[in-house]
Amino acid sequence: MRKGLETLGFSFDEPHLTHFGGMVLMQRFCKQLRLRHRLQRAVRLPQRPGEYAPTDVMLALLFAIIAGLRRLNKTEVLQYNGAFLSLLGLASFPDQSTFRRFLKRLPTETIRQVVRVHDQLRRELSALPQAPSSLIFDIDSVVLTLYGQQQGARVGYNVAFFHLVLLAFDLAHWFKRLCLPPEYLHATLETLRTDLLVVPARLVRRGGRNVLHLPREYRHRELFERAFQRARRLKVPAKS
Repeated sequence: MRKGLETLGFSFDEPHLTHFGGMVLMQRFCKQLRLRHRLQRAVRLPQRPGEYAPTDVMLALLFAIIAGLRRLNKTEVLQYNGAFLSLLGLASFPDQSTFRRFLKRLPTETIRQVVRVHDQLRRELSALPQAPSSLIFDIDSVVLTLYGQQQGARVGYNVAFFHLVLLAFDLAHWFKRLCLPPEYLHATLETLRTDLLVVPARLVRRGGRNVLHLPREYRHRELFERAFQRARRLKVPAKS
């Protein structure tokens, strides 16, 4: 996967925007976690000519889930979203058939490698900024459709998607805990999306730098900028 956005400025003065511009916060957060590098090292699959790199597909799917597009047939709206593509460093967004083919051909060992990356992140981030005194088990209402044998289905599609959903949920939770003020710690994913992640925006290149234009009357302006700076300054122990 390409690096995506490296530098970014903000401008709160734009009336004509598209959704999901706030996902720049998650992009910066995942960059500080070295998530792309971790997945590239852990997941090694043969890439056919003309195909997306495996890490491209996984990160695109993770970002789509975090943004609230929890079904593959809903992700097509991102194929025309320039800001979202720039965040991922992609020229085009994978369509639903690409996602399905990728998930179906993931071998069990590759899924285990993704789980290991998830476990490693959990170990490294659980003590930041300090060890938690309690744990909360939260469940998002995602419906996963099973095909074939319903009980203990052997279709890898469901297992792979399930583990990516779990990783996406934890990424959003870690972002809340490490980059947002305390009042957002127990906020739902819908609140996080509404206030920050799906805020309309337009990304432009101006004077050699990237500028993210956000709504003129955006009421969470200070929160957005503060979250971006906290994500940019995040230091994660280098154990990978």
